[in-house]
Amino acid sequence: MTRRDLSVLPTCAMAREPGDICPCSLEGVVQVLGKKWSILIVGTLGNHGRLRFNDLMRKLGGVSPKSLTERLRELEREGLVARISLSGRPPRVEYQLTAEGRTMWRSMLPMMRWALRRDHRRAPSGT
Repeated sequence: MTRRDLSVLPTCAMAREPGDICPCSLEGVVQVLGKKWSILIVGTLGNHGRLRFNDLMRKLGGVSPKSLTERLRELEREGLVARISLSGRPPRVEYQLTAEGRTMWRSMLPMMRWALRRDHRRAPSGT
């Protein structure tokens, strides 16, 4: 999207110049992803693809089953995560990102790279 394309987007007082993007559009995203574990769930599913509940919980490390269930349900309601029920004995459930979730994950990659560089710069040198 070019700066010119952005000029057709709604603006607010926080967007000072014509063509500035209003940060208010992030409010809904922040309400969902700002909750503990949400970003890590999207990142983990983006990195690993389809995962069973216990595998996802293990990869996240430290999340309770209740919290993981709540976040997955919310991400599913938002259209970012799909719950796949598989028949068999016992029945299995797996989770994966939807197309919208993959788009979000790809948009998070630059921020994750920035965070890694930032953490690396801030880490003690060990001397």
